[in-house]
Formats: sequence, C-alpha cells, structure tokens
Amino acid sequence: MSSQKRLHILGAVILVAGFAAAAWVWLAQDRLDRDNAAQGGGFEDSSILDSRKSARQLQVMYGQSGLIFEEWSEWLKSLFHGKRLAAGIAVIASLIGLPCLAFADHVLAFAAVLKTPPEENQPSS
Repeated sequence: MSSQKRLHILGAVILVAGFAAAAWVWLAQDRLDRDNAAQGGGFEDSSILDSRKSARQLQVMYGQSGLIFEEWSEWLKSLFHGKRLAAGIAVIASLIGLPCLAFADHVLAFAAVLKTPPEENQPSS
C-alpha cells in the first residue's frame, strides 16, 4: 500500500471517528438538556462569579488578577463540557484529518524531490 493511499485512509478515519464522537457527545448533551427541561430546570453549575458578594470577596483577597483568573478558568471549564466539547472535537478532527487528505496527493511529488540528487536540481553552466 502506497503512502498516498495510507494518508487518504488515515485522514478519512480521523474525520469519520472525530465527527462520530462529536455527534455522540452533542446528542448526549441534547438528551440531558431535554431531560433537565422536562424536570423543571434541574441542577445548574454555579460559579463564584454569579454572586456579587463572592466576586467582591475574591477581588479583595486576590485582586483583579484573581478575578480574571477565575473568569478564564470558568471559560476553560466550559470548553470541556457539553456541546462546546462536541464542537471542539469536530474542529480538532478537521484540523488533523483534512490536511492528511489534502497533502496525500503531494506525497509522491515530495518524495520524488527528496530522492533526486542535489546535482540534478542545479542548472548546468
């Protein structure tokens, strides 16, 4: 099997597996959202920044940098949960799989350039 064929297969497998995992996470979160809505809301993740008193206390204890750090950590936590996680999985699969498919056609040309001795590449005088 040629390296071009392997890269095509690898790219396709990465894309299919990544999008399947993203769809599974998305649908699972969608089911949880519907179940929570049917039960009248359910448990919501609360942040220390949701309360003015707690945010003020955090700012007094750690300054503005502590408040900013808490906001960033809340944002990072949100990326690894639910539908944002599904979108991240799909983006990462695309960033890895699509270049495999795109560069597979250029592998043979690149390999030919690497195998060519340097003397043949230079124009003769």
